[in-house]
Amino acid sequence: MHGKRHFSPVVVVVLLGAVRLCLAANCVKTGPCSCRMDDGSGVIDLSPLVKGSPTYKDIRSSYIPDTWVYSYNPCVPFSEGSCKNVSVCARDRLQHSKYESYGTQESAVFKSDTDVGLVLGYVDSPTLRVGAVELWCVAKNQPQNLTVVGRMPMWPNTIIMALFSPCCCPGAGPTCADSTTT
Repeated sequence: MHGKRHFSPVVVVVLLGAVRLCLAANCVKTGPCSCRMDDGSGVIDLSPLVKGSPTYKDIRSSYIPDTWVYSYNPCVPFSEGSCKNVSVCARDRLQHSKYESYGTQESAVFKSDTDVGLVLGYVDSPTLRVGAVELWCVAKNQPQNLTVVGRMPMWPNTIIMALFSPCCCPGAGPTCADSTTT
């Protein structure tokens, strides 16, 4: 048994119980960009990030064939081109007058995901385009920004984004965006 590590059954049960508790936590919506974790860990409130209309403008996708740029405002509707009162808007860089809406503040839903954690989703009706924002909790001394994965061929009506901010952490408070970089 030299060189192999074995966990006792008690440690395995405790670890599995902790993982289940983390994965079971949901966030109950309290506003268009805030929710309360049902495990008691606190409130996630993205409102301190609002700095402009939109907060994140013309962000390029990391998915190379994607020729669109994306704008996102987590809490307050904005208008850009033919996108009116939206949370997420896309503009084609090749056809500058082509815009697509990917959801409104009213459609915002917080959803727990076992792979990424918490996702804030928006839906545009009647097109049913979806803007999905993964919320990643980072410390104030870590890089903070919005990354756009973009549209993948397998989900052509879905934009996937990742927001890295202390404001994505439960209980972060109103000063969470003080050192945020966009």
